[in-house]
Amino acid sequence: MKAAIFSVTIAAFALSSNAVAKEAPCDDPIEIDAAVFGDEARFIIVGEIHGTDTAPKVFGDIVCSGAIAGPVNVHLELPNSLKSAFADFIENGSEAALTEITDHWIFRSKHYDGRGSAAVYQLILRLRSMSANGLDIVVTPFQPTIITLRPQYYYELAMAEHWTRAAAERPEAMNYVLVGNFHAQRATDSAARQSAASFLMPSDYIALDSCAEGGTASAINMNDEGVIESTIIKLPKIGKKRGRGIYAASAFDEPENARSTAKFDGFYCAGKSSNASGRAFPERLKD
Repeated sequence: MKAAIFSVTIAAFALSSNAVAKEAPCDDPIEIDAAVFGDEARFIIVGEIHGTDTAPKVFGDIVCSGAIAGPVNVHLELPNSLKSAFADFIENGSEAALTEITDHWIFRSKHYDGRGSAAVYQLILRLRSMSANGLDIVVTPFQPTIITLRPQYYYELAMAEHWTRAAAERPEAMNYVLVGNFHAQRATDSAARQSAASFLMPSDYIALDSCAEGGTASAINMNDEGVIESTIIKLPKIGKKRGRGIYAASAFDEPENARSTAKFDGFYCAGKSSNASGRAFPERLKD
């Protein structure tokens, strides 16, 4: 089956001629084709394996495309306690707010899980650049920083609540979410392990995962002695090579992709393998 690359933004946010002047921070946007999924979706949920150099870059390209077209909310899997700092930095470029963000444990903990990476830091700076260039963008971190009930089901529910609350505050905006790919998937293995995305109305979101293009990622694992440690993992390379872009799940007809295509509506490809993205601030490491 020939892959169909999405080339048109969601219909309600189609590009207009007067938006071209706003493209300064968007040197290579990636657009999403409403004709493939319909025009009802309010959430574009981008699943990733944390700690790559490719996912934050491609996510930024997707956000740029949406922000050129109209107002956007950006949801990042970072602690929700940083919400005010993000608002101040994105809107005003406050250095104090940026310092508050980058001094948080997510960037300083010895248990580095890839979310405090150099690639994520560059994404944050890029989002500020979009705002400074006149794009209507609000960034909300959504990792729950309050105690949730066990099991994981309630943690996922809390994340979905953050997404929907921010969306309700700006109903005119499209919502772009960068989150670990388990939380983004449409189908799950059991009701007890329901993903955050699956708490949304089925027609309200598009679930995307990364193409399995190989390479490496920064991750956190438990070693044979039961000690949690940061490590570099090798990523799978599955199926034929595809160029940079967003593809419908139906384009992935290789048998080895069947499990993933059942859980996602589409896939984003960087057009190259990933490299593990290291800590943004290794000199600030603390327990």
